[in-house]
Amino acid sequence: MIARWPDSLPQAPLADGYQEQAPDLTLRTSMDTGPAKVRRRGAARPWVMQVSLYLAAEQAETLRAFVYDTLSGGALRFMWVHPRTKGAIECRLRGTGESLYTLTPLGVSHWVASLSLEVLP
Repeated sequence: MIARWPDSLPQAPLADGYQEQAPDLTLRTSMDTGPAKVRRRGAARPWVMQVSLYLAAEQAETLRAFVYDTLSGGALRFMWVHPRTKGAIECRLRGTGESLYTLTPLGVSHWVASLSLEVLP
């Protein structure tokens, strides 16, 4: 069973920092002369979304528990509502190799969480 994004966390990201990156579905081959040849590669490539969430202190702990307990440290997928299309999407955290998400303090009891997500086909 695929986990669901917790109801107690923000359901939509902040506009500041939100990005969608469309996958490149082409494969380019350089030629000795003339333009490169381009062909379509498989269509099953994930989109990438950069999201930032405004969190209260208890929500920061909920995010930590969701990522490390429910998603087994980011290894498992989860369902979320796409912020632009409002449709259900299947996501996975896209870590940097060093971290799965970043928390930046905004005063004593509020945080901005920055996450990179793969939207799976």
